[in-house]
Amino acid sequence: MTKFKGRSSLKQYLPLKLIKRGIKVWERCDSLTRYAYDFDIFSGKDSTPVYPIDSALGERVVLKLASSIRTPDVTLVFDRFFKSVRLKNTSTFPIVETSVSNR
Repeated sequence: MTKFKGRSSLKQYLPLKLIKRGIKVWERCDSLTRYAYDFDIFSGKDSTPVYPIDSALGERVVLKLASSIRTPDVTLVFDRFFKSVRLKNTSTFPIVETSVSNR
């Protein structure tokens, strides 16, 4: 979430987050340099979905950002919001996910 106090239709309010008002941005970054290679601004529900309709939001975000990767020696690392069994089975890249021990 990028903090934003102005007026925009992209602005979201999440009362339980540290940054309560802002624009939600998904980024694909390098883990060592933190350089952002690709990003996507969340603008609400897609009117013309490119990826499977029954897939979760996190899965669609990973598929969209991973589609621009050109080198085969990349490992995708993300937290539990983005993980899914179908994504792990269909991905062409190795995947490292976080998990919670009590779930």
